[in-house]
Amino acid sequence: MKHVARCAFLTAALALLAGAAAAQAVAGPMVKLDRFVVCANVENREPVGEADTFPATTEKVFAFVELKEVAVDTEIAVVWFHDEREAGRTTLAVRQGARWRTHAYKTLHNRTGAWRVEVLDAGGAKLGDASFTVE
Repeated sequence: MKHVARCAFLTAALALLAGAAAAQAVAGPMVKLDRFVVCANVENREPVGEADTFPATTEKVFAFVELKEVAVDTEIAVVWFHDEREAGRTTLAVRQGARWRTHAYKTLHNRTGAWRVEVLDAGGAKLGDASFTVE
């Protein structure tokens, strides 16, 4: 009898988890990307010097991320690519709320050429990307 009760409990728990996963799939993503820009700096939680080309003397480039409708506390990743090879990755905590702004930066180390930066959700799905050149 204990075995039957245990099996019934496990079956109910699995059904509940499956229902929650299905509800999440219907509800959509945990975060929505509202704004994503590459810039020379971030001041007072706003991007400064948005550009798609930076001079070779640029020390750092910033990726500014603004999210909306954050359903739960989660994380995002900002992934930097130089000449199509991954050059860095930063994981950032994001809190539940209607709006969340954050940023990451990449020290360029005098690397010129084509750059790309992506924002990924906690599951690795791409939320957005931006390209820029250092000349």
